Amino acid sequence: MGSASPGYAPDVIDVWQAEWCPHSARVRALLTEKQVDAIMHQVPEARADRDVMRGEVGTDEIPVVVLEDGTVLAGETDGIIEELRRRFTGSGAEVGGDAPAGGTGQPAGAQDPRTAVPRAAEPTATTETADRPLGVPASDAEAELPGFPHREPPSDG
Repeated sequence: MGSASPGYAPDVIDVWQAEWCPHSARVRALLTEKQVDAIMHQVPEARADRDVMRGEVGTDEIPVVVLEDGTVLAGETDGIIEELRRRFTGSGAEVGGDAPAGGTGQPAGAQDPRTAVPRAAEPTATTETADRPLGVPASDAEAELPGFPHREPPSDG
């Protein structure tokens, strides 16, 4: 499971996959868990339409992962997952696994972005709320902006 494939940029992982494929979903989930960036190549549903993929990686079965060194991981999904786990040992680790085991890849004291609660956005004229339709200023300051599309709220009567 690992022949070198020339022509790939260093430090880039390519994944040939489809959003509807459960095997591809397993690979995506692992890469997300390990915080590994990858370029996702969406493939056509019909194998007969996967000429580009066959030309690049030598197969039309998905998923296929091409590692930064050109190694092609293809075939049984369990084998692909096993090799990815071996190469990316800790969350946030680069190849070689230099992050501490169980680490998040974040600096000490940083909040894990997977559990961070996003701050609610302030409403603006580009966000509609239950009491204010789209295009109505959310504040006097927004209404004073040059080029603001001045629109009166609808009347209730």
